[in-house]
Amino acid sequence: MKLSAHVAQGICLGPVAYYLTDLRTALIFSASVVLIDIDHYLHYIYRKKNLSVRGMFLFYDEIWDRRGAVFGISVFHTAEVLLLLVAACYWYSLLRVVAAGFLVHMLFDFLHLLWHRVPFCRALSITEYFIRKKKYSPEMIW
Repeated sequence: MKLSAHVAQGICLGPVAYYLTDLRTALIFSASVVLIDIDHYLHYIYRKKNLSVRGMFLFYDEIWDRRGAVFGISVFHTAEVLLLLVAACYWYSLLRVVAAGFLVHMLFDFLHLLWHRVPFCRALSITEYFIRKKKYSPEMIW
């Protein structure tokens, strides 16, 4: 899903979070809905050895164009990261808000992939990624 869509989601859901909680919580929630995607940039840097933000958007546009023929992972978008966040809530309760933002983002991403009939082109778990990636040739892994 495009960054602009996630920004719109954060903007639209922020007032709901504010109504239910307070301004600080709403801002953290909205930011987490968007900033979870930093893993895309980190992945791009790792794969391409390049710091270009524009290059990262072009890279993911190419992947989207081949969405039916590729398989990948976005680490912050996995069940394990979400579980770690939830576990960390024991020590820092505000992480519940971050976890909620991540979960909302992941739900919208999954619905977007489902709409485009490629719900499992991205692994939902790190474990799943390592099990399933064996079925793909290297040029199909992103």
